[in-house]
Amino acid sequence: MATNSILKDVRMKSKDDTKRLIRALEGAGRKSHKEVVLSKKCADASADEIKLIVGKK
Repeated sequence: MATNSILKDVRMKSKDDTKRLIRALEGAGRKSHKEVVLSKKCADASADEIKLIVGKK
């Protein structure tokens, strides 16, 4: 999921819309998920390291 899509405002026009959204979110929380196994090495990068990588000052 793109980061920008989770930063959007959600406006509910009715109580039914609100109830549907809550049910959908609760249902998504109950779904099982697959365990992810990384096939390559990875590491966390600090903000300064990311700036070096993308060339920002």
